[in-house]
Amino acid sequence: MSWFSKHIFSRLGFGGNDAERVVEQLERIRAAMLDTLGDEGARKYPLVVRRVFHSKDAQALWYARGELMAALADLHGERVAHQRMSELSHMFDGLLPKSLLPRRTRLRG
Repeated sequence: MSWFSKHIFSRLGFGGNDAERVVEQLERIRAAMLDTLGDEGARKYPLVVRRVFHSKDAQALWYARGELMAALADLHGERVAHQRMSELSHMFDGLLPKSLLPRRTRLRG
């Protein structure tokens, strides 16, 4: 982890192992988002790939979900896109303020 990353995470209240855990969790989220898009999606939506790849923190990745959702809906349909986004959303637990996390509701099918 770079000095800058350590500094930023320590300012956010994450120290030592916590900061490393956060960075690892962010990388898992980033990889999952790109995997969800797949090769076809990456070719068709390079701007989504770029946004996910260059997102610096959990909030930036969280907000990139909107573009990813639109791409997935185009590629696979709304139902599949919602399922995949729901799986990704759980990965953000502990990284964001509760006000940004989705409420747990049941969708009527």
